[in-house]
Amino acid sequence: MASNLVDFRRTNMDLDPKYLPDPDDPPSLAASLYVSMGWRPIPLWSVDPRTGACECSRGMRCGGSAGKHPRMRAWQELQPTREDVLAWWKKWPGAGVGLAMGGEARLVALDIDGPAGRESLAALEAVHGPLPRTLASRSGRVDGGEHRLFVVPEHFDMSAIRNNAGKIAPGLDVRGEGGQIATCPTVHRTGSVYTWTDRVPVAELPRWLFERMASTSTRAAAPARAEATAAPEAPSFGEDHARYARAALNQAIEAVERAPKGSRNDTLNREAYSLGGLVARGLLSASEVEDALHGAMLNGRWDPEAIKAQHLRTLRRALEDGRAAPRTVPARSSHGRGGSSSDSLHNARSREPDRAAESFGEDDDIERAALVTEGKRTPARPDAGRAPSPPPAPRAGTAPVEGAASPRRDGAARAPRALPALRPGTGECTELANAEGLVAHHGADLRYVEELGGWHHYDGRRWSRDTPAVERAAKDYTRLLSLVGAERLAAARRALDAVEGSADEPAIQRARAALDGAQRRQAWAMRSQGARALSNMLALASSEPGVVERASAFDADPWALSCLNGVVDLRTGKLRPHRREDLITRLAPVVYDPAARSELWESFLHDVTGGDQELAGFLCRAVGYSMSADTSEEKLFFVHGPAASGKSTFLEAVKAALGDYGMTSDFETFLVRPQVGAPRNDIARLAGSRFVVSIEVDDGKRLAEALVKSITGGDTVTARMLYQESFEFKPSFKLWLSANHAPRVSDDDLAMWRRILRIPFDRVIPKERRDRRVKRTLTDVRKSGAAILAWAVRGCLAWQKDGLAVPASVEAATEAYRQENNPLRDFLDDECVVATDRALWPDVWVTRSALREAYERWGKANGARHLLGPKAFTRHLRELGCNDKAKRWVDNASVRAWEGIRLRQAADDAVEGVGHA
Repeated sequence: MASNLVDFRRTNMDLDPKYLPDPDDPPSLAASLYVSMGWRPIPLWSVDPRTGACECSRGMRCGGSAGKHPRMRAWQELQPTREDVLAWWKKWPGAGVGLAMGGEARLVALDIDGPAGRESLAALEAVHGPLPRTLASRSGRVDGGEHRLFVVPEHFDMSAIRNNAGKIAPGLDVRGEGGQIATCPTVHRTGSVYTWTDRVPVAELPRWLFERMASTSTRAAAPARAEATAAPEAPSFGEDHARYARAALNQAIEAVERAPKGSRNDTLNREAYSLGGLVARGLLSASEVEDALHGAMLNGRWDPEAIKAQHLRTLRRALEDGRAAPRTVPARSSHGRGGSSSDSLHNARSREPDRAAESFGEDDDIERAALVTEGKRTPARPDAGRAPSPPPAPRAGTAPVEGAASPRRDGAARAPRALPALRPGTGECTELANAEGLVAHHGADLRYVEELGGWHHYDGRRWSRDTPAVERAAKDYTRLLSLVGAERLAAARRALDAVEGSADEPAIQRARAALDGAQRRQAWAMRSQGARALSNMLALASSEPGVVERASAFDADPWALSCLNGVVDLRTGKLRPHRREDLITRLAPVVYDPAARSELWESFLHDVTGGDQELAGFLCRAVGYSMSADTSEEKLFFVHGPAASGKSTFLEAVKAALGDYGMTSDFETFLVRPQVGAPRNDIARLAGSRFVVSIEVDDGKRLAEALVKSITGGDTVTARMLYQESFEFKPSFKLWLSANHAPRVSDDDLAMWRRILRIPFDRVIPKERRDRRVKRTLTDVRKSGAAILAWAVRGCLAWQKDGLAVPASVEAATEAYRQENNPLRDFLDDECVVATDRALWPDVWVTRSALREAYERWGKANGARHLLGPKAFTRHLRELGCNDKAKRWVDNASVRAWEGIRLRQAADDAVEGVGHA
């Protein structure tokens, strides 16, 4: 527990760690402690600890923002007092605690997101040196996250640091003026608690990191020096304008690379002058433009001697002239997405104004539209007009980058390896090298599965087909290329500056060659961010070792069930952490708590089973068996009963608790269909699921018995996703059918009947007791999911110990179902009586010819289209228990007769032990 409140505000630099709250402190106390230190705590929306859903109106739709956004409006302007925070947390006692950045405390936070953030930070520190030790907290990310706090020195412009995500480098986010972070003791949506880890005073923000934060801000700003003279305020530029400038730079690189001999100097002059206008606006830096165009000349195979003798002077002169004529850029519109209808960015986005450009193609279209509207020619596609030139032979040697790593299947720490795209020389400036680099940095979280439609991504709990996440990984990698390239370019320039003017000509030549190489690689890194380059990177990476996987490798452990807080081992009921190597693609969207209970669920089970404890226990074991991928029981569960008997509520509640492991399938999937043989998409989508529900069927429909036997028997089946290659898999799901009208089954298929278990739901809930809220509550995973999942896990353990232990009520209902499918049922009901007592057989008999003739007369009178042949007729009567070996004397002749059955007579009801079939 943290110590008592102090009566004064402490400064960041004098922070005493003993005043920081602990994870078990109540939020109101933590907020009061932060106020006493001069910080600005604000209440955040909390999360449901069972489901991880945000308590705000968006619920599960909040996604990664769950439990991280403020409950109040205009919180940026507040300077809370102790009375304020006590009132807030009295109103919202479960609220999380956020810390507003900026303000009088001049706080800024560096958010290091998982492995990608740590890699990027290592690359930056390799160039600039390690960051100073400062106050830090552990965030709740599954893959590890960290917030480091810094105080911005007074001689730096605090307003220059704004919020951004990944602009400094992939995985490094900034929270500055107008931003906030969740902090101790806030509960993350994963269930973990934000905790202070490195309890030291807040360090000053280093100049180099400030400059990076300021340069990536949505506002152009620089450190404010006390001795600097006042200058007119620069216009405020946003993300769209940065994209505009980047598009212009990429187009200039392309133009310079492709400039034909005889017009190269003119092209360079024109493009450098144009970009100089953007430098004047603060959207690009002069060194960035010079390095990019120098690299473009080298990649375009311009004469190196001409570059040194003429072209570099042209580049610098044109760039300087352009800076004297600031370039007109599109104005921002009122909705922040561009300017008027004539502005390039607005035109480029007019079709989809509210969607950020995530796809590769849209990025390319925006760049082209921006440049066309600016008055330039439409840039050609990167490969238009000529075949790509083969790269020069690579030079030997590698330059490892700190933090770069190769993927590991087991999810363990990855060993450092060289970054392929950044090796010395030009031989590694290839799309193949980009693909290898993507796999080196992100391959641990990427798998390519051709049979399942392509790229899969690991989100910390499961693998899923998530193309946008894979595309973001590719973009992050190209940003890292650009980051490392820029740092090495700066180092190469410093190295040249250090030797120029000296008498060491070889050293000067080596430094110039190194600078040329750095410029060439930086130009390549920028070109790699184009749509076509990103698409090609992913295409080439899809065949790299370590990312290619077969569909059969996923969900291979029949006893593993993934939940929000870990993976349940169904053999023991114990929970363990999520692991990449499990290759799990499914998730039950609840927090597993083996002790969870629900009075409503238990009351519901009591009502639908009529208090039959044997039937209730069987349902628990059957669902427990179904949640595993084991199919050894070879059973099909048919829940049958009248309307309002609770069938659909039971099945939907279980399916909701199992999440991705449960699926609903069209009943037609399992019925006889006219055309069969081809791999089926409706079966393919069930691969990996475990609890498949099909509800309702028309009267008279017949089950596809061969398919059902293959599914329940664990046979390998062939399936195919739409427009994908066919693949084979062994079904792991158990089929639960529910209908008011039972489907037809051949009564003589013994293999089919040993699989079917008909579960009676024959108790209609009275109207006065029906409550629609019951189904809504039981199918809401936030309210009932944990209890139902725990009930099912207990059932799985009981099944492993005792088997299904089918109760007599289920066996009787199944036998009745089989008799309903007897093709002689209607004939026996209409025309015959059957003796249930063998002692009556001498008096209950009929000749075989008479019984057959009566059957044929009945069939003709009732319009029966298909009558049983003599052999099938005899077999069904034998299965009914009748004896066809008897003989009787009729008209002084011995004739063959049936015992135990005879044709109906008026006096049948008076014969004890004789009745309808």
